[in-house]
Amino acid sequence: MRNDPVLPAAIIQRLRDPGGHEFFVVVTWDLNPDGRRMIGRYGSLEDADSAVRYVLPAPIR
Repeated sequence: MRNDPVLPAAIIQRLRDPGGHEFFVVVTWDLNPDGRRMIGRYGSLEDADSAVRYVLPAPIR
């Protein structure tokens, strides 16, 4: 969910191909499913997580 306490930045889903190989699909989050967009398919959870863009919180002053 990153820096938003209510809405996630994206959805990361773990899947397996017919050969049993695991991969991760990243989709942007939107309350309306029609507004969601695929970011990509990745071989590791770390790569999938790195593909999620989010706004950094403002620094404390």
